[in-house]
Amino acid sequence: MRDGKAGTREPDRTWARAAALALALVAVAMLVSVVVNPLLGRVVHWNIMAVLMPALFVGFTVLLKKRLV
Repeated sequence: MRDGKAGTREPDRTWARAAALALALVAVAMLVSVVVNPLLGRVVHWNIMAVLMPALFVGFTVLLKKRLV
């Protein structure tokens, strides 16, 4: 348990919950990229996305589990 605001205790975030939140963040990031890039006249480079999105997923999962985000 972590100390929250005003001395309240927050339950620890589980790995499953952190992974679900990370998946949602990565999905939003991918959606923004897919929508905005064509509007700016650019092509989404899926080979870059294939490396970037899993790395973001792992990073977000760890950050969310440790409550750094």
